[in-house]
Amino acid sequence: MFKRLCVLFTLFTSSCFAQETINVYTRFPASDTTALLTITMIKELNDKLKDRYEFKINVIPGAGGESADQRALIEANLGRKVIVSGTMSNFTLNPLLYQSKIDRDAEFIPLELIATLPNAFMVSENSGINSLEDFVRNAKNKTQIFNGITIQAISPKLLDAIFRNHFELNNVKSIPYKLPGDITKSLIIREVDYTFQNPIDTPGLKLIFLSSPKRSKFFPDVPTALELGIPELNYVSTIMMYMPIKNIDFHREISSIVHQTCQSEEMNKISNTIKVDLACEKDIVTLRNEIQRQRILVEKYKDSIK
Repeated sequence: MFKRLCVLFTLFTSSCFAQETINVYTRFPASDTTALLTITMIKELNDKLKDRYEFKINVIPGAGGESADQRALIEANLGRKVIVSGTMSNFTLNPLLYQSKIDRDAEFIPLELIATLPNAFMVSENSGINSLEDFVRNAKNKTQIFNGITIQAISPKLLDAIFRNHFELNNVKSIPYKLPGDITKSLIIREVDYTFQNPIDTPGLKLIFLSSPKRSKFFPDVPTALELGIPELNYVSTIMMYMPIKNIDFHREISSIVHQTCQSEEMNKISNTIKVDLACEKDIVTLRNEIQRQRILVEKYKDSIK
C-alpha cells in the first residue's frame, strides 16, 4: 500500500516525503550587496536538498541581529530546525552594543564562515605616503591629523582605536561623515588624512594595508596588518551561518553539504561580482577560537565604540 501511495506522491513532488521547511533568519535585506552570498547559498542548498528540505530566507531587521537570533532560539525550543545568516559580530560587537542577554557561546553553534570583509587603511594618492612607516613618521611630526569616520560603521572605529594605541598617536581628531562616499571625496582632496573603510579601487586613493588575515585576491598588492607585524589589526567583518545548539543533529547532517556549497562555482561568481573574499571555513574549534580572539579585542577597546 505504501509503495502505491509513494508512486502517486512522486508524480507530483519528486519525493515520497514532504519537504520540511527550514527558516533562515537574517537581518540583511536583499538589497544589501553581501546578502547576495546568502541568497545564492540558500538557492543552491534548495537544489541539493530539495527531496528533504525547503530553505526560506526571512529578514528580521534591527538590533544588530538580536531579533533574528531570538526568533531562531524560539523556533529551536519548539523543536524546529532553523539557521541564522549573520556575522561574527553577532557574537562579539553586537552583544556589547545592544546589551544582549543571549549567551551565544552556549546557545549557538557555528555552521560556516562564508566570507570576510576587511577594512583598508587608505590615504590620498597625492599625500606622498607610500607605506605605513611613512604615514606614522609623518603623523608624529604634525600637531594634529584627521581621520574620516561614519557614525554607523563600528568596525572602523575599533580599528582606529587599535591603530592609535599601537602607534601612540594622541593627535588624531575624528571627523564624522554621513556616508562612506563623503569620506572618500574628502580623503582624495586631503581634507582628512586617512580612513578605515571597506577597500575600493578608486582613482585618487591609495590602500596602505588591509585588516584581513591574508591578502585579498582583489587587491593582491596590498599587504595585511599581520604582514606588517600588527596582529591586533587583523579584524574583519564577516558573513557567517550558525544555528541553535539544540539543532546539533541537523548541524551534523548538513555541515559538509553547506561547506561544499560555499566553494561552488556559483558562489565564486557572486564573490567575484561583489568583490568579497570567500572564506569557506567550517571547523567549529577554529571558528570559536576566532570569535574569542575578536571578543577580547572588543572588550579591550570597548570605550572607543560605544
